[in-house]
Amino acid sequence: MTAFVLAAVVTWLAHSSVAMVLLIMSLAASAVVPVGLAFVLVLGANVGSGLIPFFMTLKNEPEVRRIPLGNLLMRVVGALALLWLLPTITPHLAAYLGSEPSRQVANFHSAFNLVLALFFLPLTDVVSAVTGRLLKPSTADETADGKEWENPSYLDVTVIDTPRLALACASREVLRMADKVEAMLRRTIDMFQTTDREAIGRLVKMDDEVDKMYDEIKLYIAKISRKELTSDEASLSMRLSVYRTRFLGHKFVSCGGPE
Repeated sequence: MTAFVLAAVVTWLAHSSVAMVLLIMSLAASAVVPVGLAFVLVLGANVGSGLIPFFMTLKNEPEVRRIPLGNLLMRVVGALALLWLLPTITPHLAAYLGSEPSRQVANFHSAFNLVLALFFLPLTDVVSAVTGRLLKPSTADETADGKEWENPSYLDVTVIDTPRLALACASREVLRMADKVEAMLRRTIDMFQTTDREAIGRLVKMDDEVDKMYDEIKLYIAKISRKELTSDEASLSMRLSVYRTRFLGHKFVSCGGPE
C-alpha cells in the first residue's frame, strides 16, 4: 500500500502518468524493483493520473467535476481490486505479458486500462448516478445568492473619449448580457415544473436585471456615437446596436414577468 500511494502521489505531482510508467519500466529493467512491485507502482500511477484532472477542476461547477470524479472512482476501484489479486496472479502473468520486465510493465499498464474500460463501460449509468449524488448540480439557488451576477459591468465611462476602447467595453458588456439571458432561458423550463413562487420571483428579478443592462448599453453606445468615429468604429457601433436590438428587441417572457 505504501508503494501504491507513493506512486499515485508522485504521478499527480509530475502531472504525467506516461513519465511515471516509463520510470517504472526503467526501474524494472535494471532490476532496481522486482516485477511484482512494479505492477503495484503501475496501479498507483494510474490512480495518480485520475487525481490530475480531479484536482484541476476543483473550482469548476459540479457538472464539470463529475467526469473527472467518475474517472477517478473507476480507477481507484479497479486498482484496489487488482491490487488485492496481484499476489495470486503475478506468478502467472509472465506467460501473457512478455519475457522482459520492462515489456511486462508496459503490457500490464495497457491491459489494466483495457480491462478497466471493458468492465466499466456497461456501468457508466451507475457511475453517473454516484457522481450525481456526490456532486449535486447547480440550481437556481446560485442565482438567488447572486453568484452569477457578481461580474462588474464592462461599461467604463472613463474611456468614452477613446471610442476604440469604449466600443471594446460595449462589446464585452453585450456578450455578458447574452450570458445572463442564456442563464434565464436555462431556468425557464424549470418554471413550468414548479409552483415555487420564490424561484419564479428570482427569475423575474433576473429579467429586471437584464432590462437594466439593456438600457445601460443603449445609453453607453449613444455617448460613444457623439464622438468623432472612424468608419470602422462607426460600423462596429452600428453592429452592436443592431445585435443588441435583435437580441432583446422583445421583452423576455417569464412566468409572472413582463410580457
